[in-house]
Amino acid sequence: MREEHHVHPHMTVLSKPKLKRFVAIVGPTTLVTMVTFSGFYYLTAPSEANAAVLLYESLVALWLSSLFILSLIVGGWLITNKVIEKPFDKTPEATNQPTTCLQVQGKTDQTLQEAKQLAESANEAKSRYLTSISHELRTPLQSILGYSQLLNADPTISVGQRDALGIIQRSGEHLADLIEGLLDISRIEAGKLDVHIRQIDLHQLLAQIVNIFSQQAHAKSIDFTYEASRYLPRYVRADEKCLRQILTNIISNGIKFTENGRVHFAVRYRNQVAEFTVTDTGVGIAEDELKRIFKPFERIFNPDVSPVSGTGLGLSIVEFLCDLLGGDISVASVLGEGSRFKIMLMLPSIDVPILSETDIQPVIGYTGARQTVFVVDDEADHRQLITDFLTPLGFQVHEAEDAPSCLTLLKKQQPDLFLIDVSMPHATGIQLSDSLRSLGMSSPIIMLSADAEARHNNQEKRFSHDMYMIKPINLQTLLEHLKRLLKVEWVYRKSAQAQPPPIANPMTFDPIPQHVVLDQLCAYADIGYAKGVNESIKKLRQITDVDPSLTEHLASLAVQHLHKKIADILRTKPQ
Repeated sequence: MREEHHVHPHMTVLSKPKLKRFVAIVGPTTLVTMVTFSGFYYLTAPSEANAAVLLYESLVALWLSSLFILSLIVGGWLITNKVIEKPFDKTPEATNQPTTCLQVQGKTDQTLQEAKQLAESANEAKSRYLTSISHELRTPLQSILGYSQLLNADPTISVGQRDALGIIQRSGEHLADLIEGLLDISRIEAGKLDVHIRQIDLHQLLAQIVNIFSQQAHAKSIDFTYEASRYLPRYVRADEKCLRQILTNIISNGIKFTENGRVHFAVRYRNQVAEFTVTDTGVGIAEDELKRIFKPFERIFNPDVSPVSGTGLGLSIVEFLCDLLGGDISVASVLGEGSRFKIMLMLPSIDVPILSETDIQPVIGYTGARQTVFVVDDEADHRQLITDFLTPLGFQVHEAEDAPSCLTLLKKQQPDLFLIDVSMPHATGIQLSDSLRSLGMSSPIIMLSADAEARHNNQEKRFSHDMYMIKPINLQTLLEHLKRLLKVEWVYRKSAQAQPPPIANPMTFDPIPQHVVLDQLCAYADIGYAKGVNESIKKLRQITDVDPSLTEHLASLAVQHLHKKIADILRTKPQ
């Protein structure tokens, strides 16, 4: 009679054993189908927003319908099941129930584990690809930037040659920054992106950016204009790499998405806060898509505009860097008319810059005994570059193409310092440095590598080298490391540049009026942008309310490249 109380014919549905069995079957199945449908969505989701939403809603409806049908089938089967289940039943059927549940749960865990491994493998493949691309691009950049620095230090080259070398060096540094940007998204994901605040020459940085994008805009037959506050400080404290990357991404997007019209770059400065504004007359962005543009890999497609290349990472990195620097970014746009991006950053000004000796005059040698340097690198061009740089300074340089050659050379000569490339055949630079330390060598070791991630991934480990430099290396930075590690004192070339002849009679002009062309001229003169200065002076000659003698005097200063003098004159308050 006890069994009749447990299994009443009208209360079969409420049986606890059957309810547990229902949950054991439907629960894991719910997880499996959810993982399956989610994986299908992320693998096949289209880039167009409307299509993606439609696919998402369809998959959710299909998933819910499947669960509903499954619940009806399982529930009906359990209700009509004639087997009377007892709480302590030891029959084979009852004993097999937990086994079945464990099997289903095991399969679910296995599916989830496989999905996790697949995602981790894809992420590792992405990191390896980015590292490989970074290494391959940095290798030739080392020679380009290195020799441009060497040639630029030659006092005998002409002004035109020096300007050409400056363009090569600025373009190479810009390319190096773009390569560094490839790795930033991985560092952001891993939380390894650091901020390095230091003194920077803001005018010089802006001049480099303006020069590069002026050429890009000219090649695209659109106008690129630059306007800066005449009170913009020359020296500020900031992370130069982050600031350069922010401005590069924003201006690059403006030029990329503008087919006709112009891109205007304006800089304002007030109360230690810099405001950078980029306004374009491009395709514009729809209001409902403004929030999407800052998401990684999100790209806005306009059917009326030809597709534009890109990864969709630029603005997401910009937003992250602005947050990292304590700034803010905003956007206003009208579809079909253009966009305006505004960035606000705290950039404390520095009245008196702290200049190193190498900023003042070039190094031509050092005092004391002659120093010997071993350069170990499998790239002959890189070895030659270091040799060409150090030999004129008085160093005795020996080259080796790999670790065995270095160890053989070590039997004949004891160096004062090693410059070792990380990636070499037979043995890596890290392995070679460990071998040198095990042999009792105490000479300083500087590692050179085109793999920027190696330093980030191993920064907490203890190595046998003293310094780690990323290619393309800055030769002035190398000099600073050599001075510290070898404890040498540099000998500098005394500046012998001819000073321009002084103006015989001080000139007086009519009060300088307020005019946008004068403001632009002052901004261009501040950053030493010769082309912009000359174009502004041409415009001044057409303005009647500006003293002609002032215009001609400014033109004379421009010919002598006395841009600082031009800026000082234009900052003079009206009398």
